[in-house]
Amino acid sequence: GILMSAGIIQASGLIYAQFATPAAAAAYLLAMRAMTAASQISQAPFYSKLPALAQLRAERRHDDLLKLATRGMVLALWSLVAGALGVMFVAPYLLDLIGSSVTLPGFAMLALLSVAFFAERYSSMHIQLYSLTNHIVWHIANGVTGLLMIGLFLALRPFIGELAMPGAMLGAYGGFSAWYASRLSLKSLQIERASFEWRTTVGPLLVLVAATVVGTLLYAA
Repeated sequence: GILMSAGIIQASGLIYAQFATPAAAAAYLLAMRAMTAASQISQAPFYSKLPALAQLRAERRHDDLLKLATRGMVLALWSLVAGALGVMFVAPYLLDLIGSSVTLPGFAMLALLSVAFFAERYSSMHIQLYSLTNHIVWHIANGVTGLLMIGLFLALRPFIGELAMPGAMLGAYGGFSAWYASRLSLKSLQIERASFEWRTTVGPLLVLVAATVVGTLLYAA
């Protein structure tokens, strides 16, 4: 599962370097490193609660489980959005300020990566929640997602070039993993999708999408 998800994401830099200029490849690798760091930091509010969540599941304390899971996911997604906004809007200016020889890629690349990592983090947290039932489906979720990512990259590259990799990542996680993992997770939590998503996902996702739209307009002006 890890090989077909995180492995492909990390290997994307090697793939990107095969058709991009050295400067573009370096910029992409820097963006990937920055978004990966933001994603890893955002894991703390949720992943630190997994032992407590497992205990609540074992004790059949459903309401407490739902409350803790909701809080952890909200904090994780808002943390990721804060990190993504920093990468998109603050990091380029900081690199210019210190006179870095390596720059970040264009805003379109950063925006796609930000939304793709949001979908990946959303999917991963739902898989973790469902895994508390002791029914493990990581190999299915990540296996199919990885294959979709490869196929989408090959299909998109002739049309959108350097944006094919983040586009493929967003398509694979948003088009399959997100709904597959959340469907299982929400069923195990015995809660309707609309109610849970409104509490956890809608706010940070709207802020992230709005930021990408505003940034696109600003950089296009």
